[in-house]
Amino acid sequence: MSEGGLLHDGQFGCRKRRSAIDTLGRLMMRVEEEWGRVNTAAVLLMDVKGAFQHVAKGNLIKRMEQMGFEADLVRWVESFMEERQLIMSMDGK
Repeated sequence: MSEGGLLHDGQFGCRKRRSAIDTLGRLMMRVEEEWGRVNTAAVLLMDVKGAFQHVAKGNLIKRMEQMGFEADLVRWVESFMEERQLIMSMDGK
């Protein structure tokens, strides 16, 4: 666990010195290691917006602040709870 025990060491989002590139590099390295051992590799990716869709935003943010979560992480969670929209296009569709 991280300092304060609030985040798992494998948590990369919104953490200092842990960019998306670092995350992808670490993931690729682990998958290739498992393939080298003739194992199957699986990945869990979380939909943070979906995880919090029934949570009172103000209460969650206040509680995170009270628990001492880093301000950057609190802002990140809050931003994902705003009205957002995603449009995906694949092969022109």
